[in-house]
Amino acid sequence: MVWDIKNVQKIKLKLESAVDVHSYFLR
Repeated sequence: MVWDIKNVQKIKLKLESAVDVHSYFLR
């Protein structure tokens, strides 16, 4: 179960960074 939590955190970081880049280009 530990690797599941780590993978979820990695996915969340990727999603957050993708959203940041997207919002940056939308400005």
